[in-house]
Amino acid sequence: PVHAVSETQTTTEAFPETDSHRSVLPDTPPDSISEDTSEEPVPTEEPTEPFPSAIASPPRFAEYPTQKLYDQAIQDYRNKRFSKAEDKLKEVSSRADLRTDLRDNVVYWLGACALAQGRRSEAEEHFRRVIERYPTSNKATDAHGMLKRMRRK
Repeated sequence: PVHAVSETQTTTEAFPETDSHRSVLPDTPPDSISEDTSEEPVPTEEPTEPFPSAIASPPRFAEYPTQKLYDQAIQDYRNKRFSKAEDKLKEVSSRADLRTDLRDNVVYWLGACALAQGRRSEAEEHFRRVIERYPTSNKATDAHGMLKRMRRK
């Protein structure tokens, strides 16, 4: 329900039900909290580049299991949220635990996302990659169909 809050009402008066659901931090004695006042060490050499997987793995998806993230990406695609689907599929493709039987699907759906966003040459690259790398997969047949459809338009 929507509650109007007057200037004199407090939040708990206007929303009494929220007070009982508020999370409370545990009491911590002030002297048990220590502040780190040490200086950061000065690096002796240039920092190394992060691993490619660290670049490709945005933290917003880190907590999702790979299959769940893949399923969410497909759902995003079906709901015409192509950019979100593409972000999730890119994350899935970078994961070491990606099942072999999903790799062709990920590449195919990346192509579908690119096509839906008007990036035809990128879509074509993805569909050709499915056909070349996974010629016996069900998505290879689908990729052939998409390439034919793209040629007609």
